[in-house]
Amino acid sequence: MEYLKVGKIVTNFSFKGEVKIFVTSSFASKRFKKGSVLYLKTNDQYKELNVEKSFKKDEKFYVVKFKEINSEDEAKSIINNEIFALKNNEVLEQNQYFYADLAGLLVKNEENLVIGKVVSIVDYTPQIQLEIEQENKKKFMVPFNDFFITKIDLENKEIIIHVIEGLI
Repeated sequence: MEYLKVGKIVTNFSFKGEVKIFVTSSFASKRFKKGSVLYLKTNDQYKELNVEKSFKKDEKFYVVKFKEINSEDEAKSIINNEIFALKNNEVLEQNQYFYADLAGLLVKNEENLVIGKVVSIVDYTPQIQLEIEQENKKKFMVPFNDFFITKIDLENKEIIIHVIEGLI
């Protein structure tokens, strides 16, 4: 099983055991919907949690009530823990990717010359950016959109980007 981080519990929200989660998933409405199964990671162990109800608090936060957490004290005991979901390609639509699948890919220009490697994906609302590290350890950002990203090839573990003056 492969787990993908979908958020982090930042605080308790009510005396009924609800928690406020900082969301790191692009599929939050699917991940946190009623009936979803998520996993709480503590001490390298994954504990299954079932979403009883949830609502979107704002752009980056959901409030979630898990069936297994029923009091304010239980909610407080899981603050600062990360929440995971099982990797499931069915949530992806055409031309969508999991961030975890992009990290580590080789980055090439349109002439097939290696530019660097994706070291992280940063979500600066409203634009997602790929952080790319060159061989000399210098880093630069590339907007994750169709203008700059011309091809993603997960099979060959590479991304082809359109380089414009000043990008690198």
